[in-house]
Amino acid sequence: MSFEDEVQQATIAIEGLARTQLRNRFPYMKIEALEESLAETANVLVSMLVKQKKEICAAESRTSFMSLSAELRNAIYEMALKVEGAVNVSHQAVVCDYTTLLLANRQVYEEARPIWYGVNTFNLHVGFPRFWPLPQEPDTEFHSPRTVSKWVETLGSRAAMVKSVRLEVWGSETPGTTLLEIFSFAGQGLQFSGLTVHQGVLKCAGLLDGGVSPEVFKFSFRDGPEVAEDLYKAAGVSGEDILTAQLIKRLG
Repeated sequence: MSFEDEVQQATIAIEGLARTQLRNRFPYMKIEALEESLAETANVLVSMLVKQKKEICAAESRTSFMSLSAELRNAIYEMALKVEGAVNVSHQAVVCDYTTLLLANRQVYEEARPIWYGVNTFNLHVGFPRFWPLPQEPDTEFHSPRTVSKWVETLGSRAAMVKSVRLEVWGSETPGTTLLEIFSFAGQGLQFSGLTVHQGVLKCAGLLDGGVSPEVFKFSFRDGPEVAEDLYKAAGVSGEDILTAQLIKRLG
């Protein structure tokens, strides 16, 4: 029903109620005078409502959603913000398309922002480990974990809301030799005593103490256009294995 139809319907209902009340209170009032008064009142009411149309519709659009329970709003946010597959962080324009909902108003932004970061997997390419720059080296043109560190820095306090980050490692040989390259090239001078394989890889990547829980990160291996597979599983190890010299030797 259009706004104008709703105004007409409401006015007719008010006229009917007023007509009944006036006839009961003033039974000797002439019908012509009664109808004339009702018509004038109805015209004033319609004019007032039409002038308020923009404000009424705007308020209605806000309250109709915000009046829903928090649980239902969260379910709607999740359906609207969940991205199939993963969000490619390098494609900023695409990310903006996904997050248009967050621009609705401040309340929607505050409510939906944690859900956006919580229900999606964020995908970043970290390139070939042999080309990862050491901490003292400048940035290079190659993909590296520094891209991830910079992204986490831009998130600030929002980084704690992220629940899943997939890092794609490229390898020229096998998953095992790729892991070996991570520990051999990027891990130069680092100490791994007591760390798991996953923690060791994160330390080599400079992401172990970067404000995001280690459990959030997942590493996948890609050596071509094929679908990436879990790096540790493909290398025949577990990310929970304690990193030892013997384990590293097995990778080669």
